[in-house]
Amino acid sequence: MKSSLLLLLLLSTGAWAQAPKGNYQGQGIEMSVSVRNAEQLRAFYGARGLPAEAVTEITRHCFITVGIYNGRKDILWLEPENWRVIDIDGKDIPRVSRQAWEEKWEKLKVPDASRATFGWTLLPESRDLQPDEPVGGNFVIVATQESFTLQTSFATGKDKKGRPAKVSFSGLRCLTP
Repeated sequence: MKSSLLLLLLLSTGAWAQAPKGNYQGQGIEMSVSVRNAEQLRAFYGARGLPAEAVTEITRHCFITVGIYNGRKDILWLEPENWRVIDIDGKDIPRVSRQAWEEKWEKLKVPDASRATFGWTLLPESRDLQPDEPVGGNFVIVATQESFTLQTSFATGKDKKGRPAKVSFSGLRCLTP
């Protein structure tokens, strides 16, 4: 992964702490994943002024920090709704979308500024990664005590009709209660 993106991810998310993680390089893609623990989440979001009840809600979920670099010659489409997270029994673990977070923030009356700050830390819902372009952010799932596999799939090409690129990370584990 390009060193500047990696450094930014490390500094902004506390990636220096021990966390289940994985790295992948192939198909013209460089990708890393790290699972955050509750202490990291409390420190990161608390330091950015999110209300205590919002931080508590955040720590109830499993945050996977993802970094992706498109080293291909064509477009790589980031669409996390097409990713799957499965437990050791093959059952799907639900993803928590931006819309679901907005609903949570509405119920908790989280201020707009805090919502925006939080939103910037999530992976985009849809994005075309041009050649030589990086992206990073959090992918959030419902917390589980079981180890799980993150299966990613990326459409490729300008019209999304290129051969899909698939990357899988197994043996990941949530570090939140």
